[in-house]
Amino acid sequence: MMKTNGIIYLLNQMESPELGVFPERCVAVRNRNADCLKCAEVCTSEAIRIEDDALVVSPEKCIGCGTCATACPTCALEAQNPTDKKLSDEAAAKLAAHGDGVLVIGCDRAMYHAYKREEENKRQAKGRFGFGKTQALQLDESRIVRVACLGRIDESFLLEMAARGAKRIIMANHNCETCVHRNGGRLNVEVCSSATNLVRAFASEMRIERVVDLPDDAFTLQEVNRGIAYDETRRGFFSGIGKTAQGTVDATLSKEELVLEREKPAERYEKVQDDGTLRHHVPMRRLRLYNSMRFLGEPCFDELDTRLWGRVSIDVDACSSCRMCAVFCPTGAISKTDDVSSGVGLRHQPSKCVQCRVCESICPSNAINVFRHVSFEEFQTGSTTIIELHALDWEPNKPDSMYRKSAGIVGGVNAKNVRCF
Repeated sequence: MMKTNGIIYLLNQMESPELGVFPERCVAVRNRNADCLKCAEVCTSEAIRIEDDALVVSPEKCIGCGTCATACPTCALEAQNPTDKKLSDEAAAKLAAHGDGVLVIGCDRAMYHAYKREEENKRQAKGRFGFGKTQALQLDESRIVRVACLGRIDESFLLEMAARGAKRIIMANHNCETCVHRNGGRLNVEVCSSATNLVRAFASEMRIERVVDLPDDAFTLQEVNRGIAYDETRRGFFSGIGKTAQGTVDATLSKEELVLEREKPAERYEKVQDDGTLRHHVPMRRLRLYNSMRFLGEPCFDELDTRLWGRVSIDVDACSSCRMCAVFCPTGAISKTDDVSSGVGLRHQPSKCVQCRVCESICPSNAINVFRHVSFEEFQTGSTTIIELHALDWEPNKPDSMYRKSAGIVGGVNAKNVRCF
């Protein structure tokens, strides 16, 4: 089992101008029994990966695509170049400039082949002989939002574009399945499906399309001289897209120990709040999504199956009333309450749930299930459900609390008769 302090160290190695890292939000840092390693599952360049049951990071392999940030339910990783706000502002400006509601997004690979198509068309337009001017295709970059990988795009971005008047979003990938960064494309397929369901739920006219090559909308016909001028920007793109950084040694965390290749930074542990829970953080992407949905109006569906938020179901009879789910919930979707007849209860707010499933994976009695179906009313109104649990057989903050609690969990001993000497 991976050590918490080691995970903090490894995550910190990924901090860069391309990627912001917030270990205190990571569910694997908050509780070492959490199952979530979504960042390693989707990383497009193996900068974060699992090898022989060990978490491995190679910061020099990171291409800054932001796919890990899209996959992370708690935003423990955030894309920085550009940030979500800068990316949305750029896209909104290009939407407004053209006024036809069409937004084109191209990954680096699609852009590379678009530049090649442009150059080939210019060569054909030039012809073997002749002078004067002719017309050739020119890539219209004023319409295109360029990203390293389409895995960078998440539902909050797409819903914000719908709220800003987008009628058609075209994402070019030049065939993700043959790309070395194919994990990002696979995640993008899931995101597009999820966002499409959301916009349909609000009867929005916006269409989300995934295409192989940049569409004709991304090109214009321009008059050019018969002869191709040297283009430094294109040459720089071609030479730079294939470069790979070198030199940083992998840091590896095994189940047994952390192998340090350099001085270990100061650890950052979360402080427990007055109610005994770790500090909560609601991702900014959740707030942006919420605002965009409100702008789109009233939903025409009662509920939706989505990866974005969830509903927690607790088997009260199986529950041991330990409330560890509330202690480690990263967003406060599950919180403690004593305002029930048994004196032990939970509050559940589906609108804050990000489906990290830490509650499900750490529950000692397997009493929790997280479901993907949540009503729009619960999400938009932020409604809360009170769950009353069985009264405890032990009293917290007493000298014999640990003995009584342990006896109640392991069974075979009457916890009420346990004495502390």
